[in-house]
Amino acid sequence: MNETCAGGTGAFIDQMAVVLQTDAAGLNEMAKNYKTIYPIAARCGVFAKTDVLPLLNEGAAKEDIAVSIFQAVVNQTISGLACGKPIRGKVAFLGGPLYFLDQLRQRFIETLDLKDEDYRLLEAASMLHDIGQHISYSKHHKHSYYLITNTELPGFSDSEIAIIANIARYHRRSVPKLSHENYLKLSNNARHKVSKLASILRLADGLDRTHSQAVKDINVDIKDEKIIISLEIDKNSNIEMEKAGFDKKKDLLEKITDRTVELI
Repeated sequence: MNETCAGGTGAFIDQMAVVLQTDAAGLNEMAKNYKTIYPIAARCGVFAKTDVLPLLNEGAAKEDIAVSIFQAVVNQTISGLACGKPIRGKVAFLGGPLYFLDQLRQRFIETLDLKDEDYRLLEAASMLHDIGQHISYSKHHKHSYYLITNTELPGFSDSEIAIIANIARYHRRSVPKLSHENYLKLSNNARHKVSKLASILRLADGLDRTHSQAVKDINVDIKDEKIIISLEIDKNSNIEMEKAGFDKKKDLLEKITDRTVELI
């Protein structure tokens, strides 16, 4: 996909932001105050501009155009991934635009009518998983577990904090095991959540191995026997360490999905 087209990607958002004389962060701020969502093509940047420019000329509010751009990305992404089929189960928002642009994330939440329980748990764990480094880098995943379980997290119940702590605990090194007391004492449902959400966090952590935000976006293609992940990366970045981190941390996702996980 060339930069002129870039439909449904982070580059598409950047292009549309330029049309509105701002950047992606500015687009996000505009979208917070919208009143109307207009239909905008997201399959191609050229087509999108033919929708956006007339709206500007007609005096449409930039706030409404901004949120419409995000909605276009959502529609294009869902159309490409689901191919007309309903999306069920849990949805995780990982990295790139979905991390930095909360209004884009909100468009996905409203469009898919998502419940907030699981992504709240994963989001909390993703923000806290390295907190154990304040004690020591060595075994910091275990230190993170201890700190989270012994800290009040407003808005989360004790059972939810236990899940968050275990997700953080398993973001590196060992996968969850029934021989681990912290994992064993969880309910069956909680253990299932920890395994699924920790598998996602492990991959996300591996793909940010250098903490340079080299990976801007990801695309996931789920097939019968494999999960194929492709990356949108910063053109000036070397991601060899991220690739190594991915290979090292894909084990849990492969185990719980019974599929091989490949990076292309």
